[in-house]
Amino acid sequence: MKHDIKTAYKTVSDLHAIAYKQLQDVQDAVKTCSEPKELADYSYGLREISKYADDIRKIADAIKETAEKIACAICIRDEHVGTIRTDYCVATPKLKISASLPSKRKQPEEYNRLLEFLGIRGELADTDSVRLHWPGMVDLVTLRAEQGLPLPPGMEDQTTYPVYSLSPMRKLKGVLDGEVQRKEDLPF
Repeated sequence: MKHDIKTAYKTVSDLHAIAYKQLQDVQDAVKTCSEPKELADYSYGLREISKYADDIRKIADAIKETAEKIACAICIRDEHVGTIRTDYCVATPKLKISASLPSKRKQPEEYNRLLEFLGIRGELADTDSVRLHWPGMVDLVTLRAEQGLPLPPGMEDQTTYPVYSLSPMRKLKGVLDGEVQRKEDLPF
């Protein structure tokens, strides 16, 4: 595994350990706090912390998806079939087919045809109590493509596109397994 990903992993892991400990202390303080103004400040601060954590997750997920797409493209180019095995993990390139889902607001006829195909009718179709789940729809479209069946009604052929991923990704060893950790490198 390359040094840059190990360094990024270690940095995030160390920050996670520090933040986790600090958030446990904050949790204890919140549980004993009886001042609404202080609790509002805690809530505000925690919301902002959550935004930072979510930003890191989004960036990591986007880079991960890019790496998966590139790995799959290389496997297709090189006619590699089967799993990818490293010292750290085993992953299988997967190709799924997706299509843009019709918008309830912009394409109500197509949207209603799709819901009817899925068995959602009447009051359920007219409210937001049932919403389409994109990963589930990708699985449905992929299954129908594998079976040689057309897209569900309300979805258009020209909106199909491939979705590449590596899955399941099975851990063989941890990112930092075998690395010597010096005492001065510990976060606390």
